[in-house]
Amino acid sequence: MIVRLALQAAAELEEARTWYDGREVGIGDAFLQEVGAAMTRVSERPEAFPISFARMRKVMLRRFPYFLLYEVFPDVVIVFGVIHGARDPQVWMRRGDT
Repeated sequence: MIVRLALQAAAELEEARTWYDGREVGIGDAFLQEVGAAMTRVSERPEAFPISFARMRKVMLRRFPYFLLYEVFPDVVIVFGVIHGARDPQVWMRRGDT
């Protein structure tokens, strides 16, 4: 199944990559690879990951403290967030209202 990033998720991805790049050379690229691996897992088995609330599911990254928040549609999966695990849930849960 096709997996696409919503604009907000793409911005969050870039922000996190930039933050990691500022900490250690190459770690931003490793973060991008990990997000890509998670997107591949979602593409292959979109309904295998738990529903967090409403229709939104989340898949945890394996190496970084982030998760992808996504929704499955008939012909596409939309990632609505690339979210740090310590972020206040009230901030990202509002995305399920749209």
